[in-house]
Amino acid sequence: MSRFQLTNVRAGNVFMGARLTIGTRIALEGLTVSEMKDSRVFGSALDCPPIQKFEAAFARLDSPDITLLKTLISELAEQRYLRRDQLVDRFIVQALAVDGASTVESLTATLPISSRQFRRRFEVQTGFTPKLFLKVCRQQAAIKQLKQSAGTIATIASAYGYSDQAHFSNEFRKLIGVTPLMLDDELTLQ
Repeated sequence: MSRFQLTNVRAGNVFMGARLTIGTRIALEGLTVSEMKDSRVFGSALDCPPIQKFEAAFARLDSPDITLLKTLISELAEQRYLRRDQLVDRFIVQALAVDGASTVESLTATLPISSRQFRRRFEVQTGFTPKLFLKVCRQQAAIKQLKQSAGTIATIASAYGYSDQAHFSNEFRKLIGVTPLMLDDELTLQ
C-alpha cells in the first residue's frame, strides 16, 4: 500500500480509499479489477466480511478515521483477499528499472508463458495493459526530468525514445492531461 487519502466527493459526502501498490488486486468472487477501479462498489453488496465490517464502522463515524482503513487493509491481507502475481511483479520490477524504455516483448521474453497469455494475466491483475504500463513508466521518468529541469523538452523526449517532441507532447497530454510545457510552467511557479 502506498498511500491513504480522503477526498470530498460532494458537499457532505466523504470518500475514503487506499491506493494499493501496482500489481496488488483485491480478489473477490464476481468482481473484476475494472469494476473496482471504475465503478462505485458498496461493501454491503460484496461477500467479504472485512469490507462489510469496515463499511458498517465507517457509517457510524462522525469523521473519517485512517486507522479504520489501515485495519481493513491488514484484515484483507491476513485473510488473503489481496493477491499478487509473481510474473506480473517480475515484469513491473523490470519495467521500472528501465523507466519504461523497453518493449513488452523484450520484457516478457524470459517469462515461462506467451506474451498473449501474459497480457491477459497482467490486465486481470492490474486493470490495464502492459504496453500502457510501460508508457506510464516512461512518462513518470520524463516528469522527474522535467521537475529537475534536466534539459529541454526535446532532449527529454529524445532521451526517452520518442521520435520527436510532438510525439512526446501528444502522448504526454493523453496520459497526464496537460502538455509537458504546461506542466513545466506549473512546476516552475511552485
